[in-house]
Amino acid sequence: ANLFASAAAAQSPVAWQQRVKVVGSEQECYEEPPERVVGITCNTYNRTVPTDSGMVSRLLYTLCEPGPTAATRDTVTFTGVTIHPAPSVQTYSVCFCPHRARCVANPREWTRLTGTISVGAAAFTWKAGGVVSREMDHPASIAVVRAPFSSYSWNSAWRLRVNPRTVGCRS
Repeated sequence: ANLFASAAAAQSPVAWQQRVKVVGSEQECYEEPPERVVGITCNTYNRTVPTDSGMVSRLLYTLCEPGPTAATRDTVTFTGVTIHPAPSVQTYSVCFCPHRARCVANPREWTRLTGTISVGAAAFTWKAGGVVSREMDHPASIAVVRAPFSSYSWNSAWRLRVNPRTVGCRS
């Protein structure tokens, strides 16, 4: 997606202004990235934009970070982006912005790149019920569900651990 005529231009400050974001394949590039996409954050702007039915106030998610980690004449690389699986197969699109300031000023500067990313269904999902509190004065429940034929294990051997988001599952 890089548009530079020379290797020197690819290393210019403008090269580092490029941005990408991942959206659902049915979403517009100005919309909020799905919750399952991590590693890219986009600030919200409330703007009045022209539509076929007149001017409409919309929340736009057009100032996205981080920038690229590498750029050459032919490519631009963004690292640290993860898409977590959902209970069902999901399809995503990648949107590209050649210069972050222009994309904030004009959301139409974002371009949907050709192709999609398909992420398979998660083997295990969970759903919480009730309110979890430190006092444990309210009962809470967590249900873990395995998609049929997605793995082979007895549910009696499953173990569940609840960690703060900041700790993660690998602790």
